[in-house]
Amino acid sequence: MHWPCQPFGHAARRSVYTRPTIHTVNCAGATDLCEYRHAVSSCLAGAILLGIAGVAMGSGADENQPPPSPEFIEGATILDASSVIETAAVLEELVVIDARIRGDRGHGYIDGSISLPDKETDCASLAPLIPYKNHPVLFYCNGPKCGRSARSSQIALACGYTRIFWFRGGIEEWMNEGFPLVH
Repeated sequence: MHWPCQPFGHAARRSVYTRPTIHTVNCAGATDLCEYRHAVSSCLAGAILLGIAGVAMGSGADENQPPPSPEFIEGATILDASSVIETAAVLEELVVIDARIRGDRGHGYIDGSISLPDKETDCASLAPLIPYKNHPVLFYCNGPKCGRSARSSQIALACGYTRIFWFRGGIEEWMNEGFPLVH
């Protein structure tokens, strides 16, 4: 079957926005107004399909780019670097989860933390790590611009965990405070 909209080479074109890439298609080849209208209709239909496919396949954003981080998470206690140390001293049973991708963990991580990237976090993956729903758990990632730990915290809350601590400042704040990382 001949697709009426070829990738743009030259001549009459239509640009269709599908996040974040602009797809340009060629609606040339029409010899009269009737054919041109049909070509434009076909191009628009094809462009809409490209847009739907683009949305269905995701935004095209790099899978390794963290989502944005919120200012707070309802149901979670936000900690700074010093509070993480204090909390870990008081709550010896605290489970610390590194929500970063494994490649980031290779650059250093907080001693005793468990690697569970946000994209792998769900109720089933949390269950073996957190023994009961009111067990204290802390999530961290790269820093305030990284939303991986926020996402993991929100997932844990949705799974029914009630003692969620969120280290929003993450590795960035940890290093700025001069605290050690395991390499």
